Amino acid sequence: MTSIAFESFAVTTVLPVAMTDLDGAQWYSLAYAATITAALVGMVIGGNWSDRSGPRRPLVAGGSLFLGGLALCMVAPEPSTFVLGRLLQGIGGGIDSVVLYVLIARRIPERPRPRMFGLLTTAWLVPSLVGPVLAGALTDLMTWRVVFGIVLAGAAISLGGLLHVTRDPGMHSTEPVGDGPARPIIGRNGTLSLVAALLLVLLHLGGQLDPPSIDPGRHCSIDRPGRRRAGHPSLGHAPTARSCPAACRAASHPWRHCHRYGPLPHPLPSN
Repeated sequence: MTSIAFESFAVTTVLPVAMTDLDGAQWYSLAYAATITAALVGMVIGGNWSDRSGPRRPLVAGGSLFLGGLALCMVAPEPSTFVLGRLLQGIGGGIDSVVLYVLIARRIPERPRPRMFGLLTTAWLVPSLVGPVLAGALTDLMTWRVVFGIVLAGAAISLGGLLHVTRDPGMHSTEPVGDGPARPIIGRNGTLSLVAALLLVLLHLGGQLDPPSIDPGRHCSIDRPGRRRAGHPSLGHAPTARSCPAACRAASHPWRHCHRYGPLPHPLPSN
């Protein structure tokens, strides 16, 4: 859990520098939200999967996705690879964050269990204080890729320890947990979270597109005779706001693109 927490706080600190270094500053919002959005899907999958077949298989899958996402981000040559790594981090971290609670429920006796949950809270508290400072110092002294490398090494060690704890046969039983029928790994809630995550990603992708440009001058082709642009007789007649189509007047300020050379509706105040 400490590795997930450190990744959350430390990587967020160096994320602007990383995206600028990859010439993808416009993708910062997507790179930031990708992990959080994908974690929602991973939490649902991790809970259902642990109930269905025990915590070991989702632990291996989630840990592998988390480590793979960190490795992708560390060596990413372009923003798209970096964002893909962030998505994998989110899914893997979401799965393992739920699996850890399942492990506590199955391995820790009921009496010391509240202490263990207190340690999990500490695992989030310490990285929130140390992570940003350490990540910023490492980025200034070396590079932001070192931060991902440190998180990758710590997460690999933590995953190895958890796999050692869950190595007994009872931890990867295929029998469902609980009295009810076995839940599907994704299920209805997982599908809904996946759709919500996909919509959010599409929203961020749409925000990176350039807005369509409207050139009102292309539509203002009807000129009033006898009116020429002041100082530029070679430019021909100037279109008026009355001659512009409704779409032109609605899309832009009429005085910006459609000049009407005539008397002001109200005289200017005199000093």
